[in-house]
Amino acid sequence: MAWALTQVAVGASYRSTAAMVRDRAGRPLEKRQGTGSNGKTKLPPATQHGQLVSDWVDVFAPVIWSAYAPTAWSTAVVLDEDTFKHRLGDGSSALAFYVLAFYVLGVMARDGRGCSIVAAVEAVSKLNAAAWYACSAPSMGSRSGSSPTAAAPW
Repeated sequence: MAWALTQVAVGASYRSTAAMVRDRAGRPLEKRQGTGSNGKTKLPPATQHGQLVSDWVDVFAPVIWSAYAPTAWSTAVVLDEDTFKHRLGDGSSALAFYVLAFYVLGVMARDGRGCSIVAAVEAVSKLNAAAWYACSAPSMGSRSGSSPTAAAPW
């Protein structure tokens, strides 16, 4: 599990990491399709997905973060957001358009060694000061030191 968590921490996808974990355990996914007794295409016994690693991240990331999170915030943090949209319509006509699905808020800081860290990430439906506070307050409030100055993107 530690190896898998390290892989996703440096940017590997959940799906590729889960496949590598299975290979390392001597239990690779069966990727061949077959034909059932009724003549229909039979899917492989397992599909390639990242649920295995996703579950491990869900369970162990908070424990790891609490042990290794910085104990004091840097004097400045960077706030940023991005929008996630989805397309309405069938995509084949000029009438198809994108609508907002949600926002993702992110807070970056520096640890005691001066390395950039992701201090908080949260998906929200509305972009406003209350959303920013809800995203950053739990992580910032649990650390000692003065309140950081935020360099906001707006």
